[in-house]
Amino acid sequence: MSFSDTHMQLNHGGWSREITVRDLPIATTLAGVNMSLTPGGVRELHWHQQSEWAYMILGTARITSVDQNGRNFIADVGPGDLWFFPKGIPHSIQGRIFFKIRFPVLSQVRKYSHPTEPFLCPSSIVC
Repeated sequence: MSFSDTHMQLNHGGWSREITVRDLPIATTLAGVNMSLTPGGVRELHWHQQSEWAYMILGTARITSVDQNGRNFIADVGPGDLWFFPKGIPHSIQGRIFFKIRFPVLSQVRKYSHPTEPFLCPSSIVC
């Protein structure tokens, strides 16, 4: 099974491909997403029932999050960088230059928590 064998969710701000237990039955505790955002494309503020980690392959992005005590975190990440968001922590991702990311989500559930949520592209940016 390869990400290229799965359905691509295409939106104005980017695309994603997902592999879950539906596609790979042995993956009962792991889901994977290959994601790409356009410059300025945003994966809006969201959270998961599972923890999330990602490894940057290409380009740069800005990640933001808010912890359980209301403290915010902002970081710019690039190729070779890794990030981790604990379950339930709100976070967002903004494409700064074209990039691809992959983030397997470690989970006790059988599917990713938001396979059809949109990617946003601010109206002030032509996508």
